[in-house]
Amino acid sequence: MNHYQILCTFQGNGAIDVYKKQPNTQLSFDDFNQPVGLTMNPENRWVKKAELIPWIDLEEQYASIFQSKTGNVAKSFR
Repeated sequence: MNHYQILCTFQGNGAIDVYKKQPNTQLSFDDFNQPVGLTMNPENRWVKKAELIPWIDLEEQYASIFQSKTGNVAKSFR
């Protein structure tokens, strides 16, 4: 099942889920492999800031916006 099929699964009442939370698939910068063997500098200010962001909490708040079971499928938070 692809990403679009998961987001558009039909419910028993015939409505589709407008947003479905995805499993935590955020890569850490240590696991992020770039082409040509480049690595991210863990001392980079943007790398440090990204580690401070509470991604799971923010996604829960984002998902709560989509209470309706009708309409276009929302984009993934990440």
